[in-house]
Amino acid sequence: TTEVELSSHPELEVDKSKRKNEILQLINASEGTELDLNNKGVGTCDGIEDIAAALRTRQPETIDLSCNDLDDTAAALLGGSLPNAMTFKLGSNLIGLEGAKKWCEAARLLQGITSLDLSQNNLESDSVAPLLGSLHSHPLLTLNLSNNTLGVEGAMALASHLTERPHSPLQCVDISFNGIGDEGAQGIVNALRQLPSSCLTELDLSYNGITPQGVAQVTEGVKEIFSLVKMNLVDDDLDSALMQTMAKKIESHRMLQPPTPALLQCSAESAKVSLSLDARPMKLLGFVLEYYSGCEWQVVFEVSAVHGMVPSQKSEFQCHLIGLQPATRYALRTQVKYVSGTACSVCVPFTTPSN
Repeated sequence: TTEVELSSHPELEVDKSKRKNEILQLINASEGTELDLNNKGVGTCDGIEDIAAALRTRQPETIDLSCNDLDDTAAALLGGSLPNAMTFKLGSNLIGLEGAKKWCEAARLLQGITSLDLSQNNLESDSVAPLLGSLHSHPLLTLNLSNNTLGVEGAMALASHLTERPHSPLQCVDISFNGIGDEGAQGIVNALRQLPSSCLTELDLSYNGITPQGVAQVTEGVKEIFSLVKMNLVDDDLDSALMQTMAKKIESHRMLQPPTPALLQCSAESAKVSLSLDARPMKLLGFVLEYYSGCEWQVVFEVSAVHGMVPSQKSEFQCHLIGLQPATRYALRTQVKYVSGTACSVCVPFTTPSN
């Protein structure tokens, strides 16, 4: 029997080269801020360095590299070639711990990531801490780590990250299908309860082997987390009645959500922002408009009421942010402080133009 190495087969080599040329044509022909390379065989073509070089000339803000058989080295190389990208979709690839570390090193050079999808890769519990640590200076709003094997330890690493960085703008997290169980779910909820200014509005913990007892504990905990307005705990072994009880607990949070600030104008060193505060169903102690810079929130303006107030009509506000840096990514949010807790608005990312 004659054994043939597939990597040296002439027909396969031609196919790899052809695939690379097709990908380069897609990149060179792309326009706008989004680039879709989903399921194009990027990880198995010949010449990943050429593809990285082509990406540097385009600089999309959103790139989809899902389902491409990207290994550790390829993911890091391509990530480092896109310093202006805001959204990375890297789901359904072959990125493991080493790839996460390499990508983290590349991420430190990036301007500001707002959304990252690493679902269905080879990530385990020891990937979470280094990954999140590399992203703490980014205005990361959305993180998808679903369909990995994070387990309880990975969930607790996420919980530690949340408590150690209380000013994180993170607002949507998906760690479904990770086997975190009751302990992991409770660890995350306990962390959020310690963060009165958390931005987290959506949390997906579905299909994690959480028991009915675990759901009951989580349900009791989330009623104190005003920012949370959407939570998924669906699992094959859970009664839908449990889900309805949990949904009712957080439904009231929607009425307490602060208004989302609007960016009216933006220059290299300043920005103009508007805010519309409508009537509130509860007495509030005040509200704050902030912007995220580096690793912390900076107050733009604040209105306080010593004895509390119940706004009965809509109020309009406008303000200017000055002293911004050119070509830098920021985020805006509003906080409304109630007697019983604080709720944060959806974060609004923006990038100042270069001079």
